[in-house]
Amino acid sequence: MLKRLEAQLGERLFERSTRAMRLTAEGQTLLEYATRALEMLHEGEAQLSAQSRSLVGTVRVSAPSDLTRHVLLRGSTPFCRPTPACAWSCRSAIACRT
Repeated sequence: MLKRLEAQLGERLFERSTRAMRLTAEGQTLLEYATRALEMLHEGEAQLSAQSRSLVGTVRVSAPSDLTRHVLLRGSTPFCRPTPACAWSCRSAIACRT
């Protein structure tokens, strides 16, 4: 497999002897790029995993104006910070007395 990779790249990646193998300068360069590529792949997987578990959508609330102003709006702040993909839609209802 290593010989095939070296043939594909047209570079020797390892110095081989009967006792050991060590990276060439070209092999070290490729290793650094491959390490960064794998790190980015892991970051992308983590991001996708986090997105699939996060809440998304609109929370719609209809309540009397005092309740909306004094309770719901204050209580929504801790919820909104960690869930930026969620939106609040508040509609104040005025209570009618007869």
